[in-house]
Amino acid sequence: MRWIIALVCMAQSAPSAGEKTTVTVKSTLELDIVVRDGSGESTRLLQLVRDDKFSQEVLDVADGRARSVRVKCLASTIQKTGSDVLPETKSSPLADRTYTATRGANGWIAKDDEGGAPPAEAQTLGAWNDLVTLVPKEMKEGAQWQVKDLDVLGLIYPSVLTEGNGQLNCSCELLQGNRATITFKGQIAGRGKDESTTTLVITQGRLMLEGGKPKQLFLNGGLQSTIDVVDVQRKPNENVEEKRKVGEIQIRSRRLEATFDFN
Repeated sequence: MRWIIALVCMAQSAPSAGEKTTVTVKSTLELDIVVRDGSGESTRLLQLVRDDKFSQEVLDVADGRARSVRVKCLASTIQKTGSDVLPETKSSPLADRTYTATRGANGWIAKDDEGGAPPAEAQTLGAWNDLVTLVPKEMKEGAQWQVKDLDVLGLIYPSVLTEGNGQLNCSCELLQGNRATITFKGQIAGRGKDESTTTLVITQGRLMLEGGKPKQLFLNGGLQSTIDVVDVQRKPNENVEEKRKVGEIQIRSRRLEATFDFN
């Protein structure tokens, strides 16, 4: 990534193996789940309020960024309400579990202690380590730049996405001593392994840094994801499959907010 900025430098502090961080995440997501099929269209409302706390240890570093981390979930609760859903608050499948997350060509992928796939909400644990992609090596107060990466999408949408497009428009709102505040907004879209298409719109984003490292991240915006419902038929005596779209499921957010605190 090339940063076309040549001004006051605030050095980024690269992580080191063994470095430990506590990450607290609070998020609210209100969704309309729309199902369209031969019977027509139906819409359900789902609200999820999460409160998660993680302990992270850096295992490996490459190119000035963490490449592999061990993440232990210290606490994780989820409050769920919505259409045909009785209000409930309970521990999520992440609670008291430990995962190893590795950064690859398509973002962060986590595995459990046995090397198996984690629950859906843990697939991209560790993606917060790529917040450094929002930070140029050189900047000054008032400077503006663009980021064209999928990294931030993994913070909100726990699925590996490829074929990304779009960008975030960033600016340095404050640069004082070893502290800086970066604001950003924009849109990023990608495609999942299940052929779903996902778009994240960030209307307000704020990243606070201290000593070149993230201190707090706030995101507000919207999310939309669509996946086709496909009927697969095989012709008799022929090794040929025919796929036919019979409907689609669309997820649209009414509200999307998340706050990450790093200590």
